[in-house]
This record gives sequence, C-alpha cells and structure tokens, in this order.
Amino acid sequence: MRKVLFVAVLVGTASASAFAVTPSVPLATPPGITFQTTRTGVLYGDMEGKTLYTADAEQGGVSACISDCANVWSPAVAPANAKPMGDWTLATRTDGVKQWALKGKPLYTSAKDGKPGETKGTVEGWRAAVFQPPMPAGLPPDITVHEAAELPGQVLANAEGLTLYTGPLDCTAKCAEAWMPVTAPAVAGTSGDFSAVKRKDGMRQWAYKGGALYTYSGDIDDGDMKGRGVDARFQAAALTQYFMPAGIAIHLNPDDLVHPAILTNAAGRALYAREHWAYTQTFHAKNGDRGPASTGREIGTNGCLGECLSQWIPVAAPADAIPSGHWSVMTRNDGSRQWAYMGYALYTFTGDKKAGDTYGNERFDLWEKNVVGLPKVAGPTATASVMFWRVAAP
Repeated sequence: MRKVLFVAVLVGTASASAFAVTPSVPLATPPGITFQTTRTGVLYGDMEGKTLYTADAEQGGVSACISDCANVWSPAVAPANAKPMGDWTLATRTDGVKQWALKGKPLYTSAKDGKPGETKGTVEGWRAAVFQPPMPAGLPPDITVHEAAELPGQVLANAEGLTLYTGPLDCTAKCAEAWMPVTAPAVAGTSGDFSAVKRKDGMRQWAYKGGALYTYSGDIDDGDMKGRGVDARFQAAALTQYFMPAGIAIHLNPDDLVHPAILTNAAGRALYAREHWAYTQTFHAKNGDRGPASTGREIGTNGCLGECLSQWIPVAAPADAIPSGHWSVMTRNDGSRQWAYMGYALYTFTGDKKAGDTYGNERFDLWEKNVVGLPKVAGPTATASVMFWRVAAP
C-alpha cells in the first residue's frame, strides 16, 4: 500500500477580495495575471492568457500609452480592489483605470496577438514580460534558486539541487541525523539576506533572513521537499509561491516514483485532466505526461460531455473566480465555470473512493479521427485519436 502524506497549501479563495498567501512568502502573480509557458520560457499573460508587454520608455509606474497608442496596446486592468504586492504595483491611468505594473513598468496586451503565448507584439521599444525566478540579495555562489512543484513556487537549493530549509542554529543529537547544516566558508560574512553564523561545534553555517540553512536527509532528487511537516521548527526556504484556488491541495506520495505529488480537492480526491494522444503503432499514454497548454485549451471542456460526466465531475470554479498563475477558468456549455490547470480542465473521478486513490489514471478511449471539438490527429500514419485521463500533478 502506498504511503500518502496530505499537505494543504495556499488555500486562499480565488476572488480578488481574499487572495490569500502563506505569511512572509509573496505570490508570483496577483489576481488576473497568469503564466504562459512557451518554447522560449515563461511569459506573463492576462486573464485570457494573452502575452503582457512593457514599454521601454515608461518608468516609475506611470502609463503614457493613451489615445492612438491605446488602440494597439490595451492596459492590463487590475480588479477594483487590487492591492500592490511585492514587485507588483498599480498604475493609475488618465481615465482613472487601475493598471498592473511590474517593477514599475505598466503592462499591456497587443492587438497583434490572437492566441495565448503569441508574441507578435514584440517590436522596437516593446518587450514581452518574462517571468524570472526571484534572486535574493547576496546569494552565495554555492546556493541556487530552484522550482519546487510541491510548494509550489521557488525555493533555495544547494549546488546539487536539494531543497534548503531554515531552522534553529544548533541542531544536535537526533535532530542532526535528519538535518545537515549548509556550511559556509571561514571567511564568509553577511551579504544581503545571507549571513554566516557560528555554531557551537565551531562550524560556520549559512543563514537566510536569520534562519540557519539545512538540507534534509530524506531528500534525494532535485526538487524533493520530503522535509515538509517532519519537524515544525524547519520550513522550506521559499522565495515565492504560486497561486492555488480555495479547496485545492497537494497530496505527497513518497513511495510513488511516477507521481510523487498530485493535485487534489479539499477531500483529498485526485484531480485529473483529459489528454490527447495519437495512435500510430500502439496506444500510449506516456505515463500521464502533460501536453502543452495549447492542447489543453483546444480540448477545453469538450473532452468530457454527456455520459462522460456520470463518472468525471468538473472541478467547479466560483462565479467570482479570477485566473492567476497556472490557473485559469473555462466556461462549460451549460454556463458553469470550471478550473483549469496549465491549460487543462480538471475533474474528479467517481471511481476513487478515498484520499490518495488514482484509479482514473491512464484510462483511455478510442475516438474516431478528427472528432468535432477535439484536437485533430496529426501524422500520415495516424488512424484514430486516443483521449486518456491523467492525474494532474503540480
């Protein structure tokens, strides 16, 4: 039997009025600002996924794009009750509209872009807004910043990619069997958010914002965060976190090498996405690999209609839900709203009876070629289209 550890994270509501964050860890995106993953990196987008741009000439959070300029460049309008957070501020336009600004530069969409992720608006003087992981002041050469799906967000890591945790300075005896100090050079001092502190055993150890840094013995691979929840004194050294809607959590499956972490609802039931795969020589679900967001958007809510809904239940989004980060909202044929993650509409499976079950994973059906409303089958040897269900991983 698989060991399942339940970790609830970021369970603030999706509305702008209650856009909650874990204390002291800033959100990477405010309400209405999304991530759009492209071949060249991760761009910021608006609620519909259209790429956001900044103008080289604009500084200090003041928008000068009005009149004819505004016919091509539409401001990234912020919700009425939006508040500044981290690098995100609000620019007030001449008509009183509040517009999101990133590091003092107002954000816009381009009339040239039609689909999420397009960058046709990249012209002289205008740049696509690219997500860049936060770099804390004074980052030592032997400490890096890594993506942590289980947070989810960005954390400090050592040179081998192992997650760093903050904790008490003098961790000895049994504590030291699980938590290894991140040693600092003898000549190291204070640099930005980092300082070298002296332990009782004479070693010097890196500290981040006053918390001594450690690795956890149970972390083996790049990005592991098995130390979360083991000891209340130790917390992952998180730099930024990604938005997650209310009622969404993460299950950690330490013994599952394929899906060490999955998205769940508040009851711990696994969330699934319907994926598309082509049949050539054999059916293949690729162990539930996630396709590009563009495929998920093309499938939309048409991936589960009619009889399908007797087993697969859409993950409902409230009427005031606002997209942010990797989360967007899709509208079903009946007008109901449904959460989507990285472009894919999400569902629960009635065949899962308890928290941690993933019996819906890699169930597939053969569809006729080029079914209306579903992605077209590509390739000269393709004869049919396979739609399969995969568990949604953070």
